[in-house]
Amino acid sequence: MRVRPFASDDADAVRAILDATYGDDRWVRSLHEGSHGLPVDHPHFRRSSLVAELDGVVVAAGTITSGQRHPRRSWLEIEVAPAERRSGIGTALLGELRGFTERPLCARGRFVDEAAIGFLRRHGFGLLDRSWGGRFDPGAVVERLPEPTVGQSPTLDEAAAFFERWYCETHHFDPPTPWPLERARAFFCGDDLVAGSLVGVWDDGSLRGAATLIRTPGYDPGDELYLVWAGTLGTDRQVATSIVAACLQFAQDAGKAVRFEVNEANAAVLTALDQLGVLGEPDLGIFAEDAATS
Repeated sequence: MRVRPFASDDADAVRAILDATYGDDRWVRSLHEGSHGLPVDHPHFRRSSLVAELDGVVVAAGTITSGQRHPRRSWLEIEVAPAERRSGIGTALLGELRGFTERPLCARGRFVDEAAIGFLRRHGFGLLDRSWGGRFDPGAVVERLPEPTVGQSPTLDEAAAFFERWYCETHHFDPPTPWPLERARAFFCGDDLVAGSLVGVWDDGSLRGAATLIRTPGYDPGDELYLVWAGTLGTDRQVATSIVAACLQFAQDAGKAVRFEVNEANAAVLTALDQLGVLGEPDLGIFAEDAATS
């Protein structure tokens, strides 16, 4: 086996590995497109990728990324062709990749992929956070929530300031560097925001909860809207129920399904979605070397 830096003509081989690994879920597969590639060394973002060869054939890829938004850790992603797993290739890549950063490593793992979760745990990665995700028809469940009580829609600046504060509060497990308003507005309320879907709940002039629907990242089948920017300050379940119900009514009126993602720190929205019976088991975990491994 040979481990070497990613080269531009490795792209097709790496895409084939991703197809073999995630081909049963077109949306998940799309989220990994471009995750491995040529080196990037910008002030705000760095990427280093390696590939592993067997007899001259690329059978695995691994990448370390480091950014300023979450400065405590660097992100790890390793994919090994399914036919070549459990032969030490992933371990070899991990050993080489550690040399690209002094930060502890963290990685995402889908719980249905028991091999990937086992790999992370064997190498000392403990669970930091869990997320729930899925897709459902809002018309089939919206009546399980009361009529939403929302106020005047926030401006984009008001929503961006709210979402930035909420994001920092719900990512305490990997504390983010706060963003200025202009950057937060571009990220949370940019081109992917679905016009007319932004809602808010106010209390004495203060925004206590807000939510919006966005276009689905990665592969978008065209018949769904994505609910991910939805939260409250604190754990006000009534506020969370109202903003979720308002988003579901919007999607229903638009004739769209709802795809969602919510992490366990976003407790109030998690409870609101649980009332709908759409949660199921957590599907995504974030694991880190410096997290407890119990």
